[in-house]
Amino acid sequence: MKKSNKATYVFQHDGTLAHTSNIVEEWMCCIMNILSKNDRTPQSSDPNPLDYSIWWQIEKKDCKVRQRNIDDLKTYIANVYKVFRMRLEAVIEADGGQIHN
Repeated sequence: MKKSNKATYVFQHDGTLAHTSNIVEEWMCCIMNILSKNDRTPQSSDPNPLDYSIWWQIEKKDCKVRQRNIDDLKTYIANVYKVFRMRLEAVIEADGGQIHN
């Protein structure tokens, strides 16, 4: 885990076979402290923003309503992240299990 005085970060990757072979797991654990495949949330994209395609979601929703300026765009993105944080908190409350919106 990467630690700072503000937060603890845990890195995990998706569950594709190329990423979960024993040799890759051992190498990743030596290079950085990642969650082992046994400690990751199974079949869940909830805590994985890139797997969830958060940028696609932002763009998809943003294209529906054109932002007037950069400040409005920044506010919009901040609100999207606020909702995403709420999802992460729901995953924590569900002990890492899947959540339903």
